[in-house]
Amino acid sequence: MLMFSIVIGLVLLLFGRKLFWLLVAVSGFMVGVQFSQMLFPDYSQWIQLTIALGIGAVSALVAILVQRIAFVLAGFMAGIFMVLMATQFFGFNDFSAFWIVLGGAAGAVAGYIFIDWAIIVLSAMIGAGVIVNVLIGVLRLPPAISIIFFMVLSVIGAVVQMRLSEDIADGN
Repeated sequence: MLMFSIVIGLVLLLFGRKLFWLLVAVSGFMVGVQFSQMLFPDYSQWIQLTIALGIGAVSALVAILVQRIAFVLAGFMAGIFMVLMATQFFGFNDFSAFWIVLGGAAGAVAGYIFIDWAIIVLSAMIGAGVIVNVLIGVLRLPPAISIIFFMVLSVIGAVVQMRLSEDIADGN
């Protein structure tokens, strides 16, 4: 499972714009994991995983059928995921609905206004977040190192995706 997560993280980090449906599915799954653990803590992990997979699958279906809405949905899910990641990085245990909704709304607005740029940046950040989450669990990285690693990976992913977009636009 760890290698699968790393591979998904790398694909999103480097190719998230081209595979936006995967971005939406993974974002939906990651939000589903967080919410199912928060809302259904007494349920088995299988039920929590099923809820998360369901949210991811529905999100991917929407991405395929309705692209514009998918970009807004991807931004919304990515914004929520970033808020949840930030609370973990900084050790907050209180998930305020205000911050979750604000993060989701900010991501949705960014997804609508700056579709290509937002998808590149958000997919790089989500890919970096998935990778850093795995590394936190495996290597027990301290929060400061995790944040730096997350930021460096996010920038690298965004730059790679922007270069790939330029090459495709130029016909190379």
